[in-house]
Amino acid sequence: MNSSMAHSRNGGLANSFVRHLWPFGLFKDASRGTRLERAAAYRHNRRMRTQLPVYLKKWLLSCSIALLFTARFGELAAGVDSTVNAFLLIAASFGVVFTLGVCVMFVLTYAYLYLTYNDH
Repeated sequence: MNSSMAHSRNGGLANSFVRHLWPFGLFKDASRGTRLERAAAYRHNRRMRTQLPVYLKKWLLSCSIALLFTARFGELAAGVDSTVNAFLLIAASFGVVFTLGVCVMFVLTYAYLYLTYNDH
């Protein structure tokens, strides 16, 4: 099977990119169902918490790259005297990506610590 067929069968390249960075599809909703179903979902989530540091490292790398691009395009924007500065817009975009990535890292860290130290 060639790679284009594999990507179309699995939802495309964008979908696989999202699954590479977004771990929340691995977890089950532990707030619905009977008491036993909720307990089983929570046990599943506790077992899956070992994957969170891997995703945290991916987000740390992504944020580092976004911060580097923000700084580099910010330097380029400082040298341009224009009313419309494309470098400034690109730097701001990477800054937003960095900020959102930091928020995701906080959520991942909280989820990992909660699932590690909160035994129901």
